[in-house]
Amino acid sequence: QLSADQVLFNLTDFYLYQAAKKASNVVAMNTLNVRGGVVDAVGTEYLAALADQAQIANAQALLTADEEVLRQATLAHDAGVGTNLDVLRARVQLQSEQQALVRAQNTFVKDKIALNRLIGLPAEQELSLTDAVPYAELAEMPLAQARALAYERRKDLLALTAQLEVAQRAQKAVKYERLPSLSFNSDYGVLGVTHGNYHGVFTAQGTLKIPIFEEGRFRGESQVAAAQQISLQRQIDSLKITIDAQ
Repeated sequence: QLSADQVLFNLTDFYLYQAAKKASNVVAMNTLNVRGGVVDAVGTEYLAALADQAQIANAQALLTADEEVLRQATLAHDAGVGTNLDVLRARVQLQSEQQALVRAQNTFVKDKIALNRLIGLPAEQELSLTDAVPYAELAEMPLAQARALAYERRKDLLALTAQLEVAQRAQKAVKYERLPSLSFNSDYGVLGVTHGNYHGVFTAQGTLKIPIFEEGRFRGESQVAAAQQISLQRQIDSLKITIDAQ
C-alpha cells in the first residue's frame, strides 16, 4: 500500500518557513560576531604586550642614562667640584627608574599570561612576540563613509536586522492564520489472498480547514509579534547610536 499526504495551500506555514530560513542568518551573524570579538580581544592584548616591551626598553634606556649621571656626580663629588646633594639626587632618580623598570616587567608578565589565556595556552607558557607593529600613517576616512561601512559590515547590527526580518515574517504568518488551509491525502494498495485474486483498493480525500472561534488567540499572537518588532527596532536604533559614537 502506498499513501500520499500533501498540503496544497497554507500561507501560515509558508511564512514560518521563510522566517526559519532567515533565522539561520541570525545564527551565522552571531557566530561571526563572537569570532570577531575573540580576534579583537586577542589583537588588543597582543598590542598591549608589545607596548609593555617598548616600556621596558624605554625604562632600561633611562636606567642606563641615570647610572651614568650618578657615576659622573660621584666622580665630581670625589674630585671636589660637586656636592653631596647632587650625588643623592642622582641616586634617588636611579632608584626611581629601577622601580619603574620592575613595574614595566611585571606588567609585561601579566599581559603575557592574559594573552596565553585568550589563545588557550597554559599561563606559564613562554611567548616570544615576533611581529612588531610597523609605523604607518593612518588614512582618514570621511565620517559618513565610515558610518555607512559600519552599518554594512557590523555583524551585531546585521544580526539584529535579521532578527527583525524574522519577527516581521512571523507576524505575517500570524496574520494569515485566519485564512483556511487546504490539504489532500490518498492511498492506493492491493488486497487479496493469492496473487491472482489481488484487486486494487484506494481512498482519496481533500480537507479544508477553516479556523473559527480563535480570534482571541490570533490577536494575542499578533500583539506579541508586534511587541517583538518594536523591541528589536529600538535595539537597532540604540546600536546605531553606539556605532555613530564609536
